[in-house]
Amino acid sequence: MERLVRAYCLRLVKNVHPISLQHKIASLVFWQAALLLLVSLSRPALAQTQQGEARTLVRSAMTAYFNLDLKAAQDFLETAIKMAPNLDRGTLADIYSNYGVLWVGGFFDNAKGHEYFLIALCLDPTTAIDPMVMTPDIGMIFKMAQMQTNPSACQKATAGVTAMRKRSTHPPIRLTPPPKKPKPPSTVEPVHQTTGKLMARRISGTAPEYPAKARRERWESTIKVEVHVGRDGKIEKHLFLEGHPVFQNPVTRALKSWRFDPYLEKGRLLKTYGVIKFKFSLE
Repeated sequence: MERLVRAYCLRLVKNVHPISLQHKIASLVFWQAALLLLVSLSRPALAQTQQGEARTLVRSAMTAYFNLDLKAAQDFLETAIKMAPNLDRGTLADIYSNYGVLWVGGFFDNAKGHEYFLIALCLDPTTAIDPMVMTPDIGMIFKMAQMQTNPSACQKATAGVTAMRKRSTHPPIRLTPPPKKPKPPSTVEPVHQTTGKLMARRISGTAPEYPAKARRERWESTIKVEVHVGRDGKIEKHLFLEGHPVFQNPVTRALKSWRFDPYLEKGRLLKTYGVIKFKFSLE
């Protein structure tokens, strides 16, 4: 329809004669106004159509993901992201959250997954992961993105997305494919942490009980123990460095209940270790 109106306006200009000049100028103004009205009315309909198309592409991407066709899943999501100027924030957040699922659960790249989860949460804080695709790794990386969502991080994370939404068209996003060969880690695990930094990450756990025998005999001691914390925040092992043996069993029982925030460095979850002291005193 738009092309027909433009063609008619062009024909009016080419066929102008002096006698009918005023008439044809008026007609040209009228049809150009009609064209502008037609375009403005068609934009909401186009946006609504692309909303539906984008959600269909997301569903197709996750079907491909379930079938382990990761390249097809990535292509579907790239096609959907090209519609960014005509998508609302909720739909766009859905696309980016599924990008995160693809990178964590498909390409095993936690750093990329964390990046896309953060963008999704900044676009729509109510974004959630579909239980059908949830895994412990995906849940952990998504939770870390939730904890790091703040105005400063969101401004940086969504800068490119905001620019895309302001343009009528934009070039496709080309994601860097996962490396064919894994690169050696830049940081040797486990990472040593001071007592203060290690205890600052502690989120739960009980204190050790004072042994009954030690209380009767009025024994006191300071127990120094080296703890090794896994990527999931649980203590994997511990080693007693000094202190009276009678206090070791209560410390061991207490450490089984301790949990720490996972340690993230340069987008990688790492194991950590450090020394913790327990002071047993009757005063």
